[in-house]
Amino acid sequence: MKHALNELETIGNIISFYHSIAIFIDFDGTIAPIVESPNLARADEKIIEKLKELIKNSKHSIFIISGRSVNDLRSLIKLEGVVFIGLHGLEIGTPCGSTMILENVLKIQPMIEEIIKHLNNKLNGIPGIIIEDKKMSVAIHYRNTPETEVYDIKNIAKEVLSFDDDNVIDIYYGKKVIEFRLRDWHKGKAIDMIMEFLPNNSIPVVIGDDETDEEAFRNMGVGVSILINENPIKSDAEYYLTNQSELALFLGWLLRI
Repeated sequence: MKHALNELETIGNIISFYHSIAIFIDFDGTIAPIVESPNLARADEKIIEKLKELIKNSKHSIFIISGRSVNDLRSLIKLEGVVFIGLHGLEIGTPCGSTMILENVLKIQPMIEEIIKHLNNKLNGIPGIIIEDKKMSVAIHYRNTPETEVYDIKNIAKEVLSFDDDNVIDIYYGKKVIEFRLRDWHKGKAIDMIMEFLPNNSIPVVIGDDETDEEAFRNMGVGVSILINENPIKSDAEYYLTNQSELALFLGWLLRI
């Protein structure tokens, strides 16, 4: 994997063949540094300033793509002209303020409610656990949980699939988080869906830090994929940046090309 700031000429040459750039950028761990609790996450101010500038140029389209809900993203990022892609693409928040939901997602809501009841019952009393109800998916955050509890947490999570007689829910693992959501749906498919509505001569630039972003990197054809990680080891991304400061520099560079 190559450091993106050392490969700007190469990336610039790739992008130069396209009329418009679609920037798909994750929130937690990318726009905002990873913190102890999801409720404490705050966007990096320099990154927000660069995104504001990018939006002013009609060549750029900005998509914030996250496992968070659209409402959550809107409360955390005050940017006009941005499309919010929530719950890994199950929700689409338009710049005018409306929110669209994938049609086949609504049928899993009753099952999600049953999963939440089960998790609240089984995980009750384990220190540091946060069960996040996203209405159309649910996540277990265990960043603040003792390592000795993690094995049991993962086993309890697997039990949840016994509720899924129709085989429509799956488990997805991220950084200290386990999520239950619609099977065979991920950020990569969401990005493909969005790209179908953009001009033909558009190129995606996908930036993220987590396993859910790896799904997008693996799904990419032509485009630029960038992992945010201080110690990049294995990834399907072609490039990496180590932190939010470097990401702000990269976005600043995009403004100039």
